[in-house]
Amino acid sequence: LAAMFAEVLGLETVGVTESFFDLGGHSVLAVKLIARIEHHFGKRLTLAHLFRVPTVAEMATYFRIHQLGNDDWKSLVPIVPIKHKPILFLVHGAGGNVLLYWELARRLTPDVATYGFQSQGLDRKTRPLASIGEMAAHYVAELRGFQPEGPYHLGGYCMGGAVAYEMARILRKQGMEVGIVAMLDSYNLNWIPSFDERRRGFSAWGQTLFFHVDNLRQMKLRYFPAYLLEKLRMTDELARGRVKAGIEKVKKALAGNGSADATLEYIQEINDQAIWSFVPEPGDFHLTVFKPEKNYDFMPDRNMGWADLVGGDLEVVELPVNPHAMLLEPMVQNLARELKLRLKMLT
Repeated sequence: LAAMFAEVLGLETVGVTESFFDLGGHSVLAVKLIARIEHHFGKRLTLAHLFRVPTVAEMATYFRIHQLGNDDWKSLVPIVPIKHKPILFLVHGAGGNVLLYWELARRLTPDVATYGFQSQGLDRKTRPLASIGEMAAHYVAELRGFQPEGPYHLGGYCMGGAVAYEMARILRKQGMEVGIVAMLDSYNLNWIPSFDERRRGFSAWGQTLFFHVDNLRQMKLRYFPAYLLEKLRMTDELARGRVKAGIEKVKKALAGNGSADATLEYIQEINDQAIWSFVPEPGDFHLTVFKPEKNYDFMPDRNMGWADLVGGDLEVVELPVNPHAMLLEPMVQNLARELKLRLKMLT
């Protein structure tokens, strides 16, 4: 296990008590590690297991005690479970994983417990869900199996916000109480008017570069390496997600015989298509939008496109950050503080 940790993380050695996440583990590396463990030991881990046993020593002990491989794949996974505290349920982004919420979850402790919804299909066996509505319905069913009654506190970053919005609509139709619905830099893409794709693409690349430079300018030097590594990781994940996997490659991945990378490409592509085709309907709940103080030119609406859908029952919280940095240190501290304040008022 130590050798696998080191290989996946790109390190010479790994201490048996060092956490995978503290050593730089993220969504892509987590899936690679899980795939290697399954291939070598014949034991299928989930992200839920990795959150619970993130060190070599803890994982080895868990393997000795428990027999893995027969667990039903669940989208709902604990990130930082804390008893007798309000729970914030966060929905995955386009990459399908929930590891992007790790820093936020740590900052919300000990006042808030955090659970996440990961994409179906990441286990390379379950069928991926192809629309926002299908995802929301499936996640609500798992949510109510875990917590039968509300209030339900939901949220999501980028695409995850749209899924959380649709989950809130379903829950309200079921007569359930919905607490906070937190849209984390989540824009209603259906609101964006038509425009020339090439012009938008050129402008977006220029603005993206500016946002990254400005983010670095605002943070202390010690945060530079982590920020740059995370941005490189996200760029790599996005690029691979846009590559269409071949039919045979996809079949092998979903059957458990292909690479974890092929599965990630496939999940990212499905999720990208789902969010761009999503047309949200009005909801009868309060919506809280956490937005960066600057945004892309083709996303000019201060309300991020959501105000008309909730009849004006909308709170916009502007954070001192540019796009792409809300969930990263040190900027995530501002988001965690604002979330804590609002959850405290609701509980």
